[in-house]
Amino acid sequence: MRRLFTPHSFLLLCAIAAGTGRVCAQSGPAPVLSQSLPAQTLTVSGPATTVNLAQFFSNPAVTLSITPDFASYLMLHFTAQQLGNPAVTGPAANPAGDGMPNLLKYALGLDPTMEDAAAGTPVVSTTGGMLTLTYVCPPGITDVTYVVEVSGDLETWSSGAGATAVVSTTLLDAQHEQVVVRDLTPVSGQGRRFIRLRVTE
Repeated sequence: MRRLFTPHSFLLLCAIAAGTGRVCAQSGPAPVLSQSLPAQTLTVSGPATTVNLAQFFSNPAVTLSITPDFASYLMLHFTAQQLGNPAVTGPAANPAGDGMPNLLKYALGLDPTMEDAAAGTPVVSTTGGMLTLTYVCPPGITDVTYVVEVSGDLETWSSGAGATAVVSTTLLDAQHEQVVVRDLTPVSGQGRRFIRLRVTE
């Protein structure tokens, strides 16, 4: 049996038997997955990373892709007792007390136990006479939706084609992706313009 620690402290336990391995990916005492693996690519829930298990399997190689989700994010940061308390670990909870709820911190790649909301708050600026919003998020997250919305009165909000456009998406490193979105209505000539990021499950 060999052990491999990923950058996210997930422990992979591999037992070799005639080209077929048995893998258990776990964070803390509770296993996330335990399954016999023939030749295939297997996706499980966990922090975003890809681990090549070819060194553990003589024939053929198996690649284990770990896809992030909100539940595994909570498991990495909270105790079992805290996980059972929605006032601490619910999507709208804010145990750090900095005004940013757990779901938004997950979407922006922040620590829900730390007062770090200011570090991950999207940045608004004006480029070419139009508002732009820049946010940084973990790449590969698929269980939340990011929507940049614009408004002229803080009551009616618009998004998507005709309202906003993605200017760029840049992979900063393995853990961070930067997205820039622009309002398609010029600031000049408008009484007021507003832009915001909305994250939903």
